[in-house]
Amino acid sequence: MQTLYTVLGVSRSAENSQIRAAYRHRALATHPDKGGSEEEFLKVVEAFEVLSDAQKRTTYDEELQRTGSQDGRAVDSEAAAAHADAFGLPDLGKTEPNAKVLEGYSALEEAKRAKSLWLELLERDAAERKAQVEQLSCRAAEVLLGYARLSAGGAPVVAVAQASECGALPPEEEVPCKRRRLESPSGPALGVGSRAHVCLEGLKVCTGASEDVTEAINWHILLVRVKQMYADLTGQGHSFESAVRRAIGAALEAEASDPRLRFLTECQVEEEVLFTPVTWDLDTALTQHQQLAALQRQKASRFELLAAIRRMAQASQAAVEEQRALSEQLEQHIFLFRKMLRWRSGCRPKGVNASFCQVPLPSFWGEGKAQRPAFRAFAYAELWHQKAFGLEPLCRGPRRQREDEALRDLESLQASQSKGGDAAAKAEAKRLFEEQLRR
Repeated sequence: MQTLYTVLGVSRSAENSQIRAAYRHRALATHPDKGGSEEEFLKVVEAFEVLSDAQKRTTYDEELQRTGSQDGRAVDSEAAAAHADAFGLPDLGKTEPNAKVLEGYSALEEAKRAKSLWLELLERDAAERKAQVEQLSCRAAEVLLGYARLSAGGAPVVAVAQASECGALPPEEEVPCKRRRLESPSGPALGVGSRAHVCLEGLKVCTGASEDVTEAINWHILLVRVKQMYADLTGQGHSFESAVRRAIGAALEAEASDPRLRFLTECQVEEEVLFTPVTWDLDTALTQHQQLAALQRQKASRFELLAAIRRMAQASQAAVEEQRALSEQLEQHIFLFRKMLRWRSGCRPKGVNASFCQVPLPSFWGEGKAQRPAFRAFAYAELWHQKAFGLEPLCRGPRRQREDEALRDLESLQASQSKGGDAAAKAEAKRLFEEQLRR
């Protein structure tokens, strides 16, 4: 019999926090990318998944009691806790203490803001969306486009042809399906771009791929916590949808980096497993899960299930095209800033932002014709300051027509902040605005 407590180096009385900390240490030490062996790493993953699941752990403990095994008895609880704490890894997404960051919220906060804005834009009709994109600052457009590219190659909410990224095999038919396979550990996959997944009654929750082994291990721990909270909530009488939403929401609140979760629903038909298109939108995933569950309760045939999944795939493809068009709008928006302001390095300098503003045309321009408002790009310095949970905007300088003018404003604001703190920087920003108005 495998000795799971010994694999992780914890006692039988270890709490969940101690098991998580021990798993971080052991997984990092045994991962093949860090000089370990695949066999030892998979043992660590299996030990963590059993001991972090209340029901599986109880069954395992009963088996140990029945066989008289000493697994977990030789490790002192306090020593194990100290050992786990000593090797506990810091949360991800935080900057190094000595790293100087000029702009930007924390990685997780940026992702939350970007996702919220992305979904808001997708709800607009074409004309409203175009007008709202034109109002975005250069940095906001860059963050939003970066989110789209990082999430799913330009389409973060829905991605049709990326089921293999969640552990599923490439589709052999028009509708994704695969042959039945044995259960395997859901921990970080080996090789380039590690990812993890858990399954909640057919709803597969997957992380994005990470080339950072430490990050992938932390994301695996997050998914195991989702599974634990889901089991607790359903045990308390919550519905499937309510338990999934609460569990994922609570786990993400405690995570320092964005695991880029995506979802799909699997349903088994004889020796096949059919699956829906991959989506980044939990609402869409829950709706698809509900539809397939209803069909299965009605004893729907394989043909009926395939037809339902095909309709989902068609709707997803339409959403992908819409999102791709939005990405192209953002690219064009950023290109216009680069063209009009002639960024020296070819891209926006850190600490400098830009926006489009309407400017009045001369009275002689187009006399006797209907005049359209003219838009011009302006650059401005933007100063951020450190807060408890990351950076926040402090103040900005006046709009300038050239990059070098905005950079001089930024130097002036930084110098004032260095000498007199945030209050001095705000006073300097006010002086720059008043000086601009007098011109």
